Amino acid sequence: MVMFGGLIMVVLGLTGALSAITAFAGDAIVHAMMAGVGFVLVRTAFNMVKRKPDGGLVSVASAVVIYLITKALDPGNALVYTIVGSLIISSVAAKLAGQKLGKTPWRKKCAA
Repeated sequence: MVMFGGLIMVVLGLTGALSAITAFAGDAIVHAMMAGVGFVLVRTAFNMVKRKPDGGLVSVASAVVIYLITKALDPGNALVYTIVGSLIISSVAAKLAGQKLGKTPWRKKCAA
């Protein structure tokens, strides 16, 4: 389902419809949606710190550092850089630590 949503977003972005939708919705709605995504990501990060402290701390620390740097350089896209950068850094760190990505025991619990 997430992949399907991602494909829809790609099509909307490539056609220019995404810009029209966000312009129609207005800044308040777009910022509220981004805040909602932020809350979900923070909750997920704290759950990860509880379950896998090493990977979770790498994820949170890298997100904070990336956000502080990109907020100064490109405030409009700081959240995007933070999410992508933290995901890449924590995935590489987990792989280097020998964790099998996507095969953690709590995956079933989170998917429910």
